[in-house]
Amino acid sequence: MKGVPESALLAARTLAAQGEAAPGRPRGPRALVCVVGTELWPALGVAAWVAPEQILLLRLARPPGDDGAPNLMEALARVCEISFDRIEQQWLEGEAEAALYGEVRDFLSRGKLDPARVVVDVSGADPLGRAAGALVAEAAGARLALLSGAEGEEQVRLLASPTRASGTDALARVREAFDGGRYADAEVRARELAGQLYEPREAEALASLAAGYGAWHRFDFEAAEAPLADFLELTRKHEGQGGWAWAAELRERVGENLEALRELRRVPERPARLEEGLPAILNHLAATHRAMTQVDLDDALLLLHGAVERWVDLVLRCEHALDPDDHAVIPLPDPEVEARFHALGEQLFEGYRPLPAQGPLLFRRAVQLLGALDADRITPGDLGWLQGLGHMRNALAHALVPTHPTAKLLQPKLGRVEAWFEGQLGEGALSRRLRRFTFPPLG
Repeated sequence: MKGVPESALLAARTLAAQGEAAPGRPRGPRALVCVVGTELWPALGVAAWVAPEQILLLRLARPPGDDGAPNLMEALARVCEISFDRIEQQWLEGEAEAALYGEVRDFLSRGKLDPARVVVDVSGADPLGRAAGALVAEAAGARLALLSGAEGEEQVRLLASPTRASGTDALARVREAFDGGRYADAEVRARELAGQLYEPREAEALASLAAGYGAWHRFDFEAAEAPLADFLELTRKHEGQGGWAWAAELRERVGENLEALRELRRVPERPARLEEGLPAILNHLAATHRAMTQVDLDDALLLLHGAVERWVDLVLRCEHALDPDDHAVIPLPDPEVEARFHALGEQLFEGYRPLPAQGPLLFRRAVQLLGALDADRITPGDLGWLQGLGHMRNALAHALVPTHPTAKLLQPKLGRVEAWFEGQLGEGALSRRLRRFTFPPLG
């Protein structure tokens, strides 16, 4: 069978020197796919320039004769200084374009290769093989290489893909919309893009993320679960083939979020234990952070106020067997608690009158009652920031002319609330548990 002449080996070494200085050559571990017809020399020249660590040879035609020269695999091993077991060779028959795609896809999957560091060379193929190889490189997310130039002046060119560049920009806009809290916009963009790309799976994965986290952001926990589970399944199957290594890093976080989401779905309407209702509180705090990041300060204030209010109600319900929504008079257990109740009332309300505790309990009345029943939960030092939070919320929700919060005023309130929750839950417990309810950034 026809081999590679010594002159080709010498020319390949010249291209190897060019490749070492080439700014466009992929950095780090590299792999090469060579689509080869009857001409063997171009594959050797490109391989010398790329200097791959592993090679897939896809042979479209069997060269005639045996001239005693080194065969292509031997020449590649010599020029690239790699062992034979790092070179695979497949002879393709029939519809070359379909077979090419299957072989390249399997090659990327087997080696868990990043397509951005894979080069597909079509220099030695006939016109049909070149076209098929170019389509395969596009679909796989790999770079396309071509050897060109007169004899003795050959150069390797890595060809840019206008389609992929456009897709990359569009994917960046999807991520930007997601991180800005425009989840519906991100989902629409991703689904439209998936319908335009030859390899749609990365866009489909982003669409699933946007759909899942968008539903979660709307507190529609049931609708959020399936898209996030779809993302995990899609990336498990296809991430290695699509050139989107970011998905592997994100998978663990999405898995944590999905478990937290399932906890949220199990929160009963009237929890009997603090632990049963705590996921809802943590979700409120995570949503507050999200709103602050997205500069949605009205929502941030309402969510922060809601987190504190719901926690106070939860403690009254679970630790003191009281229903904050009940209209009945609430008996206080002893004179000491009653005295503390009225003392707190005088600090919390202007023109306070010492009336019996009675539901339904609004924010300040619930704080007053819990502070009287459990001085460790709410201390006199907490009353100032609790009142301030209530005043800010009322000015936004109930004033004739709403007063909108500023980040300068709201950020210290968030810090004070979180410090209070750390005291309620135990040192370090809040930050550790809050992470599971925090959406990942995609930018």
